[in-house]
Amino acid sequence: MSKAEFYEQVGVAMTCRSYGEYEKMFLLEDDFLKKGKILDVAAGASSFVAEANERGYDAVAVDPLYDLTVEQMTLHGQKEMKEATKKLAKNISSFSWDSYKDLEEHDTIREDSLKLFLDHYKENSIKKRFITGTLPNLPFEDETFSLVLCNHFLFLYQKQFDLEFHLQAIREMIRVTKKGGMIR
Repeated sequence: MSKAEFYEQVGVAMTCRSYGEYEKMFLLEDDFLKKGKILDVAAGASSFVAEANERGYDAVAVDPLYDLTVEQMTLHGQKEMKEATKKLAKNISSFSWDSYKDLEEHDTIREDSLKLFLDHYKENSIKKRFITGTLPNLPFEDETFSLVLCNHFLFLYQKQFDLEFHLQAIREMIRVTKKGGMIR
C-alpha cells in the first residue's frame, strides 16, 4: 500500500485536538504554562486555547482559517472530521490505538473539541484570542510569547511546503518566543 493510499491528504487539514491531547503531545505542565503568554500556531479548531484560558492561562491561537465566520468554521470542521474518520476507518488496523480506545472515542474527543472551540471562537474572536495569520509571517511583535506550540503542521506537509518554508517558519516561531521561552 502506498503512502497516498494509506492516508492521502490534499491541502492542509484543520485539526480539532483537545487540551488533553496537547498535554500529552507536548508534555505540558502547569509551572511552565503559567510563566506567560502562550501561542498556538496553525491551531485550526483545536480547543486548547479555549480550555487554557478557562484554566487561567493567557493563550491565543493563530491560523489562516480565522477569517471564516462561525458558520463557515462549523461547516469546515464537520467536513474535515468526516473526511478524517473515513480515512482512519479505511485503515483502522494499521494505527496504534494506545491514546484512544477506538475510532469512536477518537471522534468523540474531536467533536467535543470542535464544539468547545466554536463556543469560544464565537465569543472571543473580537477579544483577539483567535487571530488570522499564517507562517512564516506571524502578526506578533518579537519576543511576545513564553510558550509557542505547533501541533502537527510542520511535520505533515513536506510535499506542500519545501525545506525553505519550514526553515522560515521555525525562525518565525523563534522570533516571537521570549528569551528563555520554549517552542514545542
